[in-house]
Amino acid sequence: MTEVSTGLDQVLRPSTAEEARVQGEALLKAASLSGDHRLRVLGLCKVAESLEDPRQAAEKVASAKAIAEEQYLEEGLVVVKLQLGRICARPGGDADQALDLALDAQRGFQRLESRAGEAVCSLLLGEVHAMQREKDQALRCFREALTMYREMGDGSSAGRVLQRIAQEQLGSAKAVAPARKAVAAFQATGEAGLEADAWLMVAQA
Repeated sequence: MTEVSTGLDQVLRPSTAEEARVQGEALLKAASLSGDHRLRVLGLCKVAESLEDPRQAAEKVASAKAIAEEQYLEEGLVVVKLQLGRICARPGGDADQALDLALDAQRGFQRLESRAGEAVCSLLLGEVHAMQREKDQALRCFREALTMYREMGDGSSAGRVLQRIAQEQLGSAKAVAPARKAVAAFQATGEAGLEADAWLMVAQA
């Protein structure tokens, strides 16, 4: 059970495409060794997150959905909705569909009592509002996600959200404070690459 919980945590945490690829492949390898359908669903969803081509990503998620439905995996089906929402929230995607999927996934994670799931859905909702140029609503959702990550003690995810808040406010003096807080967060977690990115954002703010 611990292995599956760790897999879910990996799928839910904000990550770069390369991080998502590595994590997804590790989950799929673990699933192959153990025969655990839940790990396979989570691995497919995480690999989908790493793929630039939305069609390829959707194919991975469709495979995950088929397994989750066949095995009656409620957790897996909620993660599938999250990943479909992420695909729809990409540039050129369907913002309305992304919004519906994000809200549906958020309700699912609330039923599962997954705080990390709720946080990542708030982050996704922020991205959808940003797509729709609803800046105030986007920032509200990002700050909700930030609060949850801080409450969970997840400094790395909090730093990534702070970067996103700063990015949304670039061109305004309001971008400086979250960018500097992101630097501090990554200094605390020892993530030098992300710290460098945050310093660059401070310079741009």
